[in-house]
Amino acid sequence: GHMYKNATHLDTCEEKTRYALTYIGPTVIGGGLTTLLSASVLFLCTLVFFTKMATLLVFTVLLSVMHAMLFFVALCAVAGPTKGFGDLPRVSRLFARSTSE
Repeated sequence: GHMYKNATHLDTCEEKTRYALTYIGPTVIGGGLTTLLSASVLFLCTLVFFTKMATLLVFTVLLSVMHAMLFFVALCAVAGPTKGFGDLPRVSRLFARSTSE
């Protein structure tokens, strides 16, 4: 979301999504992989607590990376904010104006 929002020099949702994936995608994937590798070491432990913690960490990281790289990216490509469309401050001002009347 951060790199998408900072791509002010691009016009369309698709261009902004491609820009965001190019510059921040490898970092997200790398962070997920290193966390998965470090959590997988816990599966070697004999205590039940550590194996359950490893399961929790692995599934949390897998779901969050899948959400970030699949669902959120697709959502940005289809309906991401561009030139005022989908801009949350503008929407909040609209609701504030309609409730004050």
